Amino acid sequence: MDKKDYKVYTLLGDGEMPEGSNWEAALTAAHYKLDNLCAIVDKNSLQITAATADVCNTDPLDEKWKAFGWAVREIDGNDVEVLKSTLQDLPFEAGKPSVVIAHTTKGKGVSYMENVLKWHHGVPSADEYELAIKELDEALLAI
Repeated sequence: MDKKDYKVYTLLGDGEMPEGSNWEAALTAAHYKLDNLCAIVDKNSLQITAATADVCNTDPLDEKWKAFGWAVREIDGNDVEVLKSTLQDLPFEAGKPSVVIAHTTKGKGVSYMENVLKWHHGVPSADEYELAIKELDEALLAI
């Protein structure tokens, strides 16, 4: 609102999207045409107790953001290069805040964590931690 030349980023989880404060902020940002604002929604479809669709389904998320006046892009949130190139395109539309819906896999790259609900709040044992680091290091070397 102060016409500064920097960008502002916020990271949201899809499990928190039913909260009214998010939509109040989204509506306000669009009202003030804050095209230096970018929200990134981590859409892994899980939250602390269950799948987001079973707790409080917010789909279609893209249509909700559009209805609130935002420019929307959906990407593979596990692909860092795609995320980087998407963020270089900001703002997606002049006069509109931008939202990136990043479809992700919870625990991506760690065999025992991928899409497993308990890792929303779980703490790995020493052995699990070592295995996770080994698997992530191997994935990094394969790039």
